[in-house]
Amino acid sequence: MAPKAVQQGPFYCLGDKQLLYIDTLFFRELQKMGAQGDFAMAYVIGHEVAHHVQNLEGTSMKV
Repeated sequence: MAPKAVQQGPFYCLGDKQLLYIDTLFFRELQKMGAQGDFAMAYVIGHEVAHHVQNLEGTSMKV
């Protein structure tokens, strides 16, 4: 069984309003599933950063 952080995956914490939680074990799991290179990691981080941008713009509760 994977550690809880890996089971949940990376996330942006709206309550903290500044923090991305990224567990490096999650990226190892991506590699085990066949993700190669840096693109998958960059995509995941970019996705979480986008949640922060939505929060800054005030649109996070609208989507």
